[in-house]
Amino acid sequence: MIVAFKGVLFAVLMLLSSLCCAAKEWRGIIPLRSSRVDVERIIGTPKSKGEFVSSYEFENELVDVYYASGPPCGSGLTNAWKVPRYTVISIRINPKKQTDFDALVTDRAKYRKTKDPTDQTRVYYSDAEQGIRYAVREDGSSVIKDVISVDYLPSSDENRLKCPGTPVASTDAAPFETFGNVSADRQKSILDNFAIQLSEEKQLSGRVLVSSRSARRASTVAHQVRNYLINVRRVERSRLIVRSAKGNAFLVELYLMPSDKKTR
Repeated sequence: MIVAFKGVLFAVLMLLSSLCCAAKEWRGIIPLRSSRVDVERIIGTPKSKGEFVSSYEFENELVDVYYASGPPCGSGLTNAWKVPRYTVISIRINPKKQTDFDALVTDRAKYRKTKDPTDQTRVYYSDAEQGIRYAVREDGSSVIKDVISVDYLPSSDENRLKCPGTPVASTDAAPFETFGNVSADRQKSILDNFAIQLSEEKQLSGRVLVSSRSARRASTVAHQVRNYLINVRRVERSRLIVRSAKGNAFLVELYLMPSDKKTR
């Protein structure tokens, strides 16, 4: 009886330990814990759906939920964690209306503040232990204006589940993000997040693949994307490859790859 009780007690303690280290949840969805099935049960069918991302639109916010591609390990957004396929790895919230940062966060001192090197009005407040990051617009006097986006990420306690720096050998790796026919504002938001990731991860390079039934359209969009990332977001030319090709549908794929593994 005592042995059995100790076994039960150990299991309970392990469960509590596991729960205490989970990332901050959004609507009951927790990075590295929830699955795609959980997400669709909780918030329903997405407005648009890719292999490893589901996009939702609510009254006050746009939401992208990113999923793991599963083994093997890699260094991209979706294959950098040792979790089963279609496990939630991050959630990105883009408010549709102006949202005051201080209305969401009561104690800024708990967050690490960093500035976007390409946009001095954009700053980030991060809490690695909770796994949350706010992108905020503020003016020169550090007066908060509004929240640009909120990322729910794995907490720092989950680093044990991170894959080692396995190189990505080809574009068979899952993309950082993909998009098709979206609004100009939505496209800009996606490219901004891609540029931010490149800015934060200096060991990575970016690769963009644009495909369309019309080779001319693919080439035009590829030129526009390249121009925006280099001339507006200031991504170094040496860290970016943009290609276009004829395909079955219009699609833009964004990849993050180790710098020494780019394919020209």
